[in-house]
Amino acid sequence: MPRHASPVRRFALVVLFAVTPFALTAQHSSSAQQQLGIVSFANSGSRAAQPDFLRGLALLHSFMYGPAADAFRRAQRADSTFAMAYWGEALTYIHTAWRQEDVGAANEALDRLAPTRDARLAKAGTPRERMYGAAIEALVAKDVPEVRRTRAFSDTMFALARAYPRDLDARSFAALGAMNVNYLWPAADSAQRARDHDVAEALAVGVFKESPRHPGGVHYVIHINDDPVYASRGLVAARAYAKVASDADHALHMPSHIFVQLGLWDEATRSNERAWPASRTMPMLQGDDGPSASWHSLQWLQYTYLQQGRWRAARALIDTARAILKDAPSDYWGDADARFVLSDLIFRYASETGEGWADVRPVVVAEGSDVRTPRGANFTANAAYHAMVASVMTGDTSVGRAYVQFVRARADSTTSPLRRARDELIAAQIEALLATSRGDTSAALAAWERAIAADEAISPLGPPSLIPTHEWLGGLHLRRGNAVAAVAAYSRALERRPNRAAALLGLARSQRAAGDRAGAERTYRKLAQQWRSADKGLQIASEARRAGTAGGARN
Repeated sequence: MPRHASPVRRFALVVLFAVTPFALTAQHSSSAQQQLGIVSFANSGSRAAQPDFLRGLALLHSFMYGPAADAFRRAQRADSTFAMAYWGEALTYIHTAWRQEDVGAANEALDRLAPTRDARLAKAGTPRERMYGAAIEALVAKDVPEVRRTRAFSDTMFALARAYPRDLDARSFAALGAMNVNYLWPAADSAQRARDHDVAEALAVGVFKESPRHPGGVHYVIHINDDPVYASRGLVAARAYAKVASDADHALHMPSHIFVQLGLWDEATRSNERAWPASRTMPMLQGDDGPSASWHSLQWLQYTYLQQGRWRAARALIDTARAILKDAPSDYWGDADARFVLSDLIFRYASETGEGWADVRPVVVAEGSDVRTPRGANFTANAAYHAMVASVMTGDTSVGRAYVQFVRARADSTTSPLRRARDELIAAQIEALLATSRGDTSAALAAWERAIAADEAISPLGPPSLIPTHEWLGGLHLRRGNAVAAVAAYSRALERRPNRAAALLGLARSQRAAGDRAGAERTYRKLAQQWRSADKGLQIASEARRAGTAGGARN
């Protein structure tokens, strides 16, 4: 009997595996069950392949790529002709939201099924599986630009979702595909960008409402709304996701993307205080070289500590990372996240507190490092920028002009409007710092205004990797005695990144200088509440508490 002759019977089998929260234990595990959400996927694979295939699918929706690939490979061993298991593994090598992919590894996985695209598609058990296969084959096609591959995947997934409207995974992947297209190459027209967002959001929200414990729907609602304009629309999903997939460290971290956009620091901190240690202890993440580490959640945890005035805790995380990396195996340093995490943590601490600029050092890129991926290249560029800012802040301006020329040339050579805007922002910021260092206030103001124009073209996302433009312009205005302009700059900073501590402090000081005593009191009071757990003896916290009363504001 051909493989596609009994999909209905096999669908019933899949439903049996998915009627409770996903709690299938891996073949090598004998202890605790894992909560990864509820997935139900009709397919033509053998009964023996189902537990691992469904596990892989649930993990894939939570971006737990390594464990997902392991699960799909186990499904392949259980049923070597099950095409969806190979296509599922191929998806685990494409991390568009992280600007990271390994098309070669994806194709190596597919070659184990059959040597050509047509031969693989012929192994699809049903017409629906064939559409999945076509979408994934398009996404990992060799020698095709990433944007074209991503768009082809998105278009095919939309067609699949229309053809099978009850397929929650098709609708989830269609939402993910639309999000990734918009991420890689957003429409120039703001109205079209809004429409693109709404299409992706409608798909993800539909899945979330229909199946609140499906890991794809709830996860992608958060990603799609990870923007200050839309973040409030992702708050319900953010507060649900960690409960849906509590055994996926990414699900523990991901809600903080919404919390940070809204300036909800207590919730953001709690998310990453769970996610960071989970990444070190989750059995599924432990490899032959020892514990894994989600440097991403560690970096976000440091940022939220800084927004709460917990500077000692933020500084301690630098020591934590240094200690872990000191004992790491040599191949650990080939990973871009590990290579650059210390640079990022040290720079962020200095830029948020004004302390420790001398500790920021250039990063030496290890041979074989993951720097040729867009993610690695971005980290490399960030580290060079961090070192340049620190040099100027500590009085060394010798290579500043050459660096600006290099960045402007890089901007001119890119085809990405977002990359160009970011490089224009970096160049203008360094020009502003150089002008300030030589006492040329007029040139500094003009450069900061150029930086503002570039900054406004980029949506804020997560902890800032660059110094916050509006805040530094506000600080310059305040030092020059232009309190009204400073209030405007800090107010705009808080519109883009709500409740940032430095912006609140700058706004309060500017309001007081402008004669707005009531406004200054309100802002100081807000900062004092945000810093209620701040380090004892922190001067800024004391200033906020004193001035946050009517008497303090009048002194």
